[in-house]
Amino acid sequence: MQQFKFSLAKVHSYRIKVEAEKQRAYGQAQREITEQTTRIETLMAEKEQRRGYQPLTITQMKVQQRYLMALDSQIDDAYTTLQAQQAQVKVAFDELIMAQQERQVMDKLQEKQFAQYQLNLNREEQKQLDEMANRPKFVI
Repeated sequence: MQQFKFSLAKVHSYRIKVEAEKQRAYGQAQREITEQTTRIETLMAEKEQRRGYQPLTITQMKVQQRYLMALDSQIDDAYTTLQAQQAQVKVAFDELIMAQQERQVMDKLQEKQFAQYQLNLNREEQKQLDEMANRPKFVI
């Protein structure tokens, strides 16, 4: 009997590649969130550091106030970006789960086809053994 060959091997291979691609996209989206969170923390630390600075002149106070307002604006923008990235992570995660499920369907189908192949192989072997047992024996 011929060797086992999964009939949908190309589809299975494609789904494995898609899953790997979705895994990379999900990982990248998580890295972007980490980077954005670090950026927010850096901006917040800078703001806290600047708040502790006591300017000596009115001009310095105005400059500091404008700088703090600019930092607030950057922090708000960073939070908005973070929210968008979190939405992207959710989408990437959902796509990854879907790709994993599709690959698992192929895995189960391959297992079923292999089990059927094994069953047919065992039947064929038993059939050959039965034929050999039923042959007349010649005594010399």
